[in-house]
Amino acid sequence: MLEKILEEIIEQLKAEGCIIDNDAGHRAVDIIRKHTNDGWIPVEERLPDENGIYLATCDDAEVPVKQMRYEKDVKPNGLFYDVYGIYDGKVYAWRPLPDLYRLEKGAEIETKQNGARKED
Repeated sequence: MLEKILEEIIEQLKAEGCIIDNDAGHRAVDIIRKHTNDGWIPVEERLPDENGIYLATCDDAEVPVKQMRYEKDVKPNGLFYDVYGIYDGKVYAWRPLPDLYRLEKGAEIETKQNGARKED
């Protein structure tokens, strides 16, 4: 249902001449998609805006979901790397890493794409 709403919103915005290819537009799409596809973003739709570590769904039969590094400036469409180097298989979708587990209820933990964290 939400996927249909997202498609309609994007279609309407484009018809009105709005450009959704910006941070706010991507963020809005990500929030809606998070509720429709557990946050997975198809690579055909777009690639990550920043270099960093992401989860990726790929064609590896042994490990179909991997933590991978994405570097956007390596090629025109960027590259995903796994622990062995440049991933030469197909990446279907990606998503940001989930938030870190919180040891104490209410503790705020800031997670960065490079894996660093800051506890308040």
